[in-house]
Amino acid sequence: MGLGGGGALRFTVRMRSWKTSALSLASGLVVAALSAAPAVAAPAPTPSVGGTVASVSVDDFGAPSATPQRDDRVLLADDGRVVPLASDPRSTSAAAGDQVRAVISASREASASVVATKVAATVARPSTPLAERMYVVAIQDADTDGSFTPASATTVATTAAAYWKGQARGAITSFSIVSSAALSLDDSCGYDYTDLWEQAAAVYPDVDFAAPGNHLAVFSPEGCAEDYGYAGVANVGTGFATGGYIQVIGSQWGILAHELGHHFGLGHTFLALADDYGVGEYEYWGLYGPQALQVDDFEPGVLDGAYRARLGIPGEAARERRIAWNSRAATYSIAPLTATSGTTSLVIPGPDGDSELYLDYRSGAGTDARTLYASTGNRTATGFDEGDVTFGRGVHLTLPDDADGDLYTIAVPTSAGRYRGAAAAGDVLTLWGGRVTLRIGSQTAAGAQVTVTYAARPAVATTSRISVPSVVEGSKGKVSVSVSAGATGSVSVYQDGTKIATRTLVGGRTLFSTPHGLKAGKRTFTVRYAGDPASKASSASTTVIVKDRSSVSASAKKVRQGTAGTVSVRVHSDVAATGYVKLYRGSTYVTKAKVSHGRATLRTPKSWKHKTYSLTVKYTGSSAVTSSTTKVKLVVRAR
Repeated sequence: MGLGGGGALRFTVRMRSWKTSALSLASGLVVAALSAAPAVAAPAPTPSVGGTVASVSVDDFGAPSATPQRDDRVLLADDGRVVPLASDPRSTSAAAGDQVRAVISASREASASVVATKVAATVARPSTPLAERMYVVAIQDADTDGSFTPASATTVATTAAAYWKGQARGAITSFSIVSSAALSLDDSCGYDYTDLWEQAAAVYPDVDFAAPGNHLAVFSPEGCAEDYGYAGVANVGTGFATGGYIQVIGSQWGILAHELGHHFGLGHTFLALADDYGVGEYEYWGLYGPQALQVDDFEPGVLDGAYRARLGIPGEAARERRIAWNSRAATYSIAPLTATSGTTSLVIPGPDGDSELYLDYRSGAGTDARTLYASTGNRTATGFDEGDVTFGRGVHLTLPDDADGDLYTIAVPTSAGRYRGAAAAGDVLTLWGGRVTLRIGSQTAAGAQVTVTYAARPAVATTSRISVPSVVEGSKGKVSVSVSAGATGSVSVYQDGTKIATRTLVGGRTLFSTPHGLKAGKRTFTVRYAGDPASKASSASTTVIVKDRSSVSASAKKVRQGTAGTVSVRVHSDVAATGYVKLYRGSTYVTKAKVSHGRATLRTPKSWKHKTYSLTVKYTGSSAVTSSTTKVKLVVRAR
């Protein structure tokens, strides 16, 4: 499969002599549409020829269409020949198409059914790191323009190889350009790709291109673009251990990177658009990763999360977070796909347990800064039957087809006839017949927030509680808050209508002190819980009387034995004191008196003998005034 040219709708496309007529990007971009060689008519090989039968994707260049393209098959013979076999119509996985429609049609059709057809898995899982090697051949053709030199071809190959070494994250230990040579071929544009591969392989007679890690890259003159109608073609492998043959007709290194992706078993990225009439699936138009169109000199984005999983990229499982079907609603953080740590892919398995929706955050930073979707120009593509699509930063939704190695980008409808290639903050998507709702939250350079809610697990009611124990003026109140039903998130606390704190719940609870000492009087505290994806909002209030501080003073006149003594008491407070004062002789209770207007009189027994008594006066306090204590001496004289 390769990359080819584009046409013009809302702008003029500079595509040499390649032709197309239906789809364009609105900013004067060179669009290299992924296409491959026309069918090669050739006799089947004789039974005595040994080798490996390889699939070669043949994608006729033209307007976007849901019609499958065509596959070639070739025999990579043990003697170095590349023998064409009969061509077959390209057959994309019917099960994958059903899964795409089951997922995406819910955006417009709430009654969409879920197809439970299993998608066969052909995931490659390399057990040991592998060294890759590329051998470059630059076709020299005096009859056409634009021949690569070995040096210029090596420059392209070096960049493409470096891209894949970086994306492999350790699965490829090295990717070297072993050799670069020139091959003179007059009228080379008339050679089909199998002839070119044979001629180029003969330059390296001692290299087995069926051996793991050996790649032959043949660079045809760019003047052959019209003759071939494609920009690249490659045999399709099963993982990093697959080598083989590539032909490219273009100077953008993304073309060669795309073809190497085919060697590793990757297909194409489709764009899936849902409208009231169904779902349109457009091959090559998921314009984010390496297996999409080559647009101008924009670089391909980093490898999609689903493709990382397919290739068994080291550490990828740790960077995935999988959500069980019908799990409790929650908000998840996704790190940019360019990050090397954190959760970079959120995976939502479908209700049938076979389909898997990948959510990757395309921030447009780092190594993705030079991609089309991160550019500042017009990134809107027109000409789709369903409407226009703008490719920009956001949460990228993809559905992999493990059987064919294809990847479907789920576009987000924003209005009638308009879509986004990636979901932006505020977008809400309903999928799988309304069974799953995605709410896209904030998006920053550090990551994106996504809330996943299942219809079978709606948000539950909560009960908030707040308590503030009795407190004295000038002291800080101890505020205790709890929210039921396993609530998460934060609560806001108000004192007399003014917010005094926002606190994060831990185990549904939080405890803190008021920021300042409290004034005496009636105080109202309110907690407001805003809710989380799984819990509804709730609130509660409590009223607290902040007590005024008191002090008590007492005096006693001398009294003769046999006469009742008196103790005059005064309770000092800013709030009128009520209640009682009590008199104690040591620990023995003597009497009490009611406080009126802050004053009270206590009377001692007539039976007390001649001596000096040390007495304690205790004010018991009230709902608004604190208790207090003082000492007083009473002298009882002899008769």
